[in-house]
Amino acid sequence: MGSVFLLYGIGGMFLIAISLPMMYDKVPPNGFYGFRTPRTMSDPNLWYPANRVAGRNLAFAGLIVSTTALVVFSIHKSINPRTATLTLLVVSMASLIGAVVHSWLAVRRM
Repeated sequence: MGSVFLLYGIGGMFLIAISLPMMYDKVPPNGFYGFRTPRTMSDPNLWYPANRVAGRNLAFAGLIVSTTALVVFSIHKSINPRTATLTLLVVSMASLIGAVVHSWLAVRRM
């Protein structure tokens, strides 16, 4: 069970790490890495602001995932293992979906 907490904690830190270049305009327009939509791919003046927003959202999602892993780890002996795993999964998915939706909505307003 400890490896599950470690996996989610590292996963959250990984999200934060990959968001930093996006936040600091270090990712040029490309087909692999960044917030890629038809609008952002076609307009370099939109690419960087969109990726700054998406990077902040992704970093926040990573912080939520890592913090949840730490909290669930600290109380895991008092809760059912299935509940702990489900909590980590739901929080991770919700934070990632929230980051993508918020980023998409922000780009629509740009």
